Amino acid sequence: MITQRPTLPFAPGWRALLSLAVALCVLLAALAPSDARRRRRRSRRRGPPPAPPAYLATASAALARGQTNRAATVLAAARRCWLRHGTRCGFTRGEFGALSGQVYLARGKHRAAIAALRRATAERPRDQGSWFYLGQALYRAGKPAQAAKALSRAPVVGKTLPAYYLLLARAQRESKDPSAARTTLDKGLLTHPRAHVLWREVAALFQTVGLPSGALHSARHLASIGASAAPTIHLSVANELLRQRQRRAAVRVLEEALLLHPEDAVSASQLARAYAELGQHLSAARLLERLTLARPKLALAVAEQYRLAGQHLAALRWNRRV
Repeated sequence: MITQRPTLPFAPGWRALLSLAVALCVLLAALAPSDARRRRRRSRRRGPPPAPPAYLATASAALARGQTNRAATVLAAARRCWLRHGTRCGFTRGEFGALSGQVYLARGKHRAAIAALRRATAERPRDQGSWFYLGQALYRAGKPAQAAKALSRAPVVGKTLPAYYLLLARAQRESKDPSAARTTLDKGLLTHPRAHVLWREVAALFQTVGLPSGALHSARHLASIGASAAPTIHLSVANELLRQRQRRAAVRVLEEALLLHPEDAVSASQLARAYAELGQHLSAARLLERLTLARPKLALAVAEQYRLAGQHLAALRWNRRV
């Protein structure tokens, strides 16, 4: 009697084995924990990831202390961190470029500063501090016109910093735009009426355009607010007048300087020279006589001026001191 074998649900062979292996792999994958689950478990065991170092704060503090090399080293480490981890390093590209530009500027690397600050202003066009430092870098690189454009983008800086108006006015003056420079200085003096540097720049601007009376007005105002450097403006105006052979006008300017600053020896010696050139030898001798207390070697010049003035006895007395 012939018995029939029971049929299997699937035919044995390599296809059946392959199907069984695939099914087994799917089952194992479903039962195994995922990578994300493993990472979560690992992070729960280790705690939160450590915070990145405060690169920019450290570099900024070093720059404030004048440690430019230290600031550059910290920024180099910050750049390496950025290349590996991006914004997880705790700063943005614009913030890094702004601080890098300041460090380059402090180290005298003007081209590198300009490049870094241009990137910073492109990333953050409303950051007026970056525009201010870019203007400084351009001005020091001998590009006053571009510096003036950059500085005009940072007017808020001038509310607390008189040097902003000073730098902008100089850039405008060197760009052959004295009227814009005068407008800038007027705005600066409205905000900082006692800023000596702005009044001196006003005087320099007046001299540039050939208006010595305006320069002298600035000098008088400086003297009224107690600026110690006010005689320099008088001396500058007087030297220009002497160069133009306007000796009497120069004498009036120097006399005013000596009235405002009676202890200024430079004004006194310049005035004595101007008196001598005008033939006022007695005035020159008496003025030089005051200066011999601090400079005894001037005794011979005193004797000569007395001789030219016809005061021979006084000339002999001073000759004995030589």
